[in-house]
Amino acid sequence: MTSRPVPRRVALALAGVSGMAFLAACAKTDEPATTTPSKGSTMTSPPAAAPTGIETIDLTAKVPDAVAAFEAAAKDKGLNVFATVDHAAGAKEAGMELRPTTLVIVGNAKGGTPLMLDNQLMGLVLPLRVLFWEDENGATHASYESIAHFAERFGLGEPSAKARETIAGLLPKLIGV
Repeated sequence: MTSRPVPRRVALALAGVSGMAFLAACAKTDEPATTTPSKGSTMTSPPAAAPTGIETIDLTAKVPDAVAAFEAAAKDKGLNVFATVDHAAGAKEAGMELRPTTLVIVGNAKGGTPLMLDNQLMGLVLPLRVLFWEDENGATHASYESIAHFAERFGLGEPSAKARETIAGLLPKLIGV
């Protein structure tokens, strides 16, 4: 049997989806979700089954517009948009219906490398993933795993403190633009 290389975008998307599924399976749902406000947005609790450490921001734009604004803001700040995965389109291709749900995978070496130098296993969850989704009432939200939760999960310390602080401050601002 011969193997073909998997395109980077496909590999990143699969890694992100499998990582979120793993987190959901391992999560403790009896703890409240952590949230922090962002300029121009409000916070909400994610769905009841959201894993610990997931932050959710309420948005006024519809999912496609929120995704486009986030991608543009991320690129303006020097981040790479590695992949955009339209889960609703995938569901439609599989003969199912899913409310608008789009995963955007972003990052850059300047931000991510210090985290991996602190604990190389951070490579399992980097680049960062932001899920834009519509709830049953038609409201739009953006959810992501908090950097503080990564620090706790991976035992990150002083070597990555500055990078974590930068990411923790920047990500909600990019989402809430």
